[in-house]
Amino acid sequence: MVELHTHSRYSDGTFTPEEVIMKAIENDLYALAITDHNHLLSEEQFTALQKTFPEITLIQGCEIDCRYETIRGNLIDLHLIALGFNPNTLQPFVSDLKRDRAAYLNEILTQLDALGVHLNTSLEDLQRRYGSANPGRMQLAQFMVDFGYVDSIDEAFDEYFGSYGKRRVICNPLDFSTYKPLKETVEAVYKSGGIPVIAHLLSYKMT
Repeated sequence: MVELHTHSRYSDGTFTPEEVIMKAIENDLYALAITDHNHLLSEEQFTALQKTFPEITLIQGCEIDCRYETIRGNLIDLHLIALGFNPNTLQPFVSDLKRDRAAYLNEILTQLDALGVHLNTSLEDLQRRYGSANPGRMQLAQFMVDFGYVDSIDEAFDEYFGSYGKRRVICNPLDFSTYKPLKETVEAVYKSGGIPVIAHLLSYKMT
C-alpha cells in the first residue's frame, strides 16, 4: 500500500516529517510522499530521511496551490500534487508562492463573528495550539470542535467553510495570495521532472 498525499507540521499537519514516516511504517505502507502545501523538502533533507528510514520508499512531494478559471469565469484555488520532482529545480517556483495567512484567517474569523460564532483565537494561537506552521480551515474546524461550537470537523465544514454544504463563510484564499495559474504550475512541475496530479478533484466547483 502507498500513500501519496500527506501533510506534516510544515503546512497544515500536526506531526513532524519523521513522525509521519514512522506512522506510515507502523501501518505497513510500502511508499510515502509527504505533500505539504507550498513547501518541499530539500534534496539534503529528503536524502537524510530516506537513509534514516530505509524500510520505506520515500517520494518527493508537494501540494501546490494554484489559480484556475472555470468556464464561467470563476477563479478557484486548485491544489496540484507534484511527485518525484527535482527539488532544486522546483524550489524557486514554490518560493514565489505567498499567502497572507493572518489576513486570510482574520477574514474567516470576522465572517464567523458576524454569524454569532465568536472564536477567541488567532494565527499565532492556532500555531501554538495545534503545532502547525500554516494553520487554516482544518485547524479552525478542530478549534470549533474542541470548544464545543460544533460536534465534528465535518460539521464545521458543512455548516461554515467547506466547498459544499451551507458554506456560510465565503473566503477565497486567492484574494490573499500570489499563486500562479494551473497551466504555469503544471509546466513548472514537468520542467522539474515531476508528475502533476490534481488533488481531491471532486471537491472543486469546476464549472
